[in-house]
Amino acid sequence: MPIIETLLAKGLMGPAITGVSSLLGGAINAGSQLGTNSSQLSYAKEMYEKQRADALADWKMQNEYNSPFAQMTRFKEAGLNPNLIYGQMSNSPVVRTSSPQSYNPTAPQVDLTRPAGMAIDQYYDTKLKSAQIDNLKEQNVLLKQDSLIKMYEGISKNLQNQKFEFEVKNQKDLLTTTLDAMKANINQTIQSTSLSKEQENKIQQEVKNLATEGNIKKFEELIRKYESEHLDMNQVLKIVGGVSGLIPGLGSLIRSFK
Repeated sequence: MPIIETLLAKGLMGPAITGVSSLLGGAINAGSQLGTNSSQLSYAKEMYEKQRADALADWKMQNEYNSPFAQMTRFKEAGLNPNLIYGQMSNSPVVRTSSPQSYNPTAPQVDLTRPAGMAIDQYYDTKLKSAQIDNLKEQNVLLKQDSLIKMYEGISKNLQNQKFEFEVKNQKDLLTTTLDAMKANINQTIQSTSLSKEQENKIQQEVKNLATEGNIKKFEELIRKYESEHLDMNQVLKIVGGVSGLIPGLGSLIRSFK
């Protein structure tokens, strides 16, 4: 089989089969023609012998018909004097034997190149279909791989989105916690700076004492002292404002702290 494999590899299998088929077909056709020629020769010889035999038989019958005895017999049968044949005896025309029918057979011809070509075409068609099937299988594998890659990318993107949402939620929770803490600190600060009833009474007393003195400078020092202690200045200024009409310039001082 190495020869066949070599021919296939070099693409010479088709021409080789066609050449061998042509040679084999020529040999078969030559044998067929030889047989036909022999048959034709035998037929011609047989026909010649038959024609020769028929011609001799016709010649013999004609001689018998034209013989004096036969003619005198015919005269007697016709009621004539048989001796009349003398001086007027005639011969009938020569009978020609018909020629035998001609025989010209045609030798059957065999064309092996056509079936060989069909076999080669079928072989290459099978190879082509096999290659196409292999190509479709490879394309199917590539499509599956591409589908898996896209599915992986989708899963990866989904995980990233989930991670982002998780981080945003954590940041939101952290911000909420921070805001709650700041709110608590503010409330605590407000509560710590709000005046208690005792502080409010003390401030009212100090304001009354300063009001009797009418010293605007001491009022300013007192308000700044309350501011440095981080007290609720709205409440402080409200208490101080209760005597703003008694001391000139106190209203302007209160408005400067607002």
